[in-house]
Amino acid sequence: MIKAEFQKIPGTQQIASVRLIGHAGQNDAGYDLICASASALFIAVCNGLEEYVGIIPDIHLQSGDSELKMKTEDDINNIQVQTLLHTLLIAMRGMQQEHPEYISVTEEKK
Repeated sequence: MIKAEFQKIPGTQQIASVRLIGHAGQNDAGYDLICASASALFIAVCNGLEEYVGIIPDIHLQSGDSELKMKTEDDINNIQVQTLLHTLLIAMRGMQQEHPEYISVTEEKK
């Protein structure tokens, strides 16, 4: 199962970091549409932050354990950053609704 963990700043709805842990196990490696979808969404947001917004977060990409963290409070407070991160949250929630046996989404205050 993929665990999508969204860390929010206490007292706000602002997302400071996102971590994807595990594999969906929906199919064999290379054929798992849930893993491929989650990975594609995650990488698209990372690319959008860097190429469109111009903010380079701390990014760790590894099979089964990927994370992005905003580096500064100014980055966290950027409306474009939050738009992209909340879009990722909404997409992951949608995947969880459709495939609760393969992905879980949590939102925690850090």
